[in-house]
Amino acid sequence: MERPGLLAMNISSIQKQFRQRLIYTGCLASMLLSACTASIHTPYNSRASALIAQSTSSLQTHSAGALFDYEKQRIDFDNHDAPYKKHTKRKGPVPLFTASAGSGYQLKYIQFPALRDNGQKDKLIRIRYYKYNRKNQDRGKNKTPLIIIVPIYGSYVYPSEVMTKQLLGLQPRANVALLEYHQNLLDFESLATAQTEADVLNIFTKRIRDRIVAGVIDVRQVIDWAEQQTEIDPGRIALVTFSMSALVGTLAAFHEPRLTAGVIVMGAAQPYDVLSVCQGRPGIARATVQERFGWTQEQYREHMFRIFRPLDPVIYAGMANPARILMIDAELDDCMPKQSRDALWESLGRPERISYRYSHKKAFLPMTPLGFNVMRHKIHDFMEKVLQ
Repeated sequence: MERPGLLAMNISSIQKQFRQRLIYTGCLASMLLSACTASIHTPYNSRASALIAQSTSSLQTHSAGALFDYEKQRIDFDNHDAPYKKHTKRKGPVPLFTASAGSGYQLKYIQFPALRDNGQKDKLIRIRYYKYNRKNQDRGKNKTPLIIIVPIYGSYVYPSEVMTKQLLGLQPRANVALLEYHQNLLDFESLATAQTEADVLNIFTKRIRDRIVAGVIDVRQVIDWAEQQTEIDPGRIALVTFSMSALVGTLAAFHEPRLTAGVIVMGAAQPYDVLSVCQGRPGIARATVQERFGWTQEQYREHMFRIFRPLDPVIYAGMANPARILMIDAELDDCMPKQSRDALWESLGRPERISYRYSHKKAFLPMTPLGFNVMRHKIHDFMEKVLQ
């Protein structure tokens, strides 16, 4: 038998090695995808949600809801050509995602006064607005939906930036309004420097609780502005919120009937429990207050409960449409307690829920290329479904 030539043997060896490496790469990618995107998926069950609604119907008229009332008025806004300056802890401005040429979008910068103190410079609401240009809009035809994105106030911009870019690819197209919050909504720094117990309780009320209420009213004002825009369909307005802004988004879903859909990412109910255990800025302020005034953990929680109870989604259970809500949370969240996350899901009427097997910050990994962007795609697909 004729033996194969050296060239043929080399080619065969190279092909074999290539196949082995391809299989190895495929297996590695599969393992990485599984590890980075491991989650528990609970689909929406209309029958179970109906039972929840029946059992919570008596809570729907809770008087605390008056906190979120405001006097609607016409929005007189400024339209700027230049982007707002944004800075992080690193020196220099943050690069902003802009609409590419030929995308069909026109980028506008909108600002107008907030009705309440939202903790931002000059008490303004600032919007980076991606307006989808479409034929016949000037005649009121072919109006497109609006998606409002509320970022993590004064903190990481990555989730809101990448979701803005992702949602510009929706079919059908949608206008996207990304709110610009450069300062933190909650003033934990003042809490840490309070010199009397009365000051602590006043800061709890005025600079934390009331600013969350202001955030909800900001969303309602944005919808007022949206109703004045001829290109926006007022019957298709959705909201996406993350982490610290998730409570704002949840309360807006309960108290703003013009919202037709929402995505709540890494949020929880029972804010008094969240703020009693979460680390970072809340934890530093909490430790300082407890040491200065000799408060135990239970005493701290009691004060928080009395002040923040009106913001607990649990007391507004049944006021949102669970069929049009997607809840995403972290199974191993080290900031939002499990009972608080479960309470949020129940109060929303048990909507579709995706729980990633990570701690709070690491649960955003599936939103990155390392996590194959799976969370972004799930939010994208959900929005396409509910905004048809």
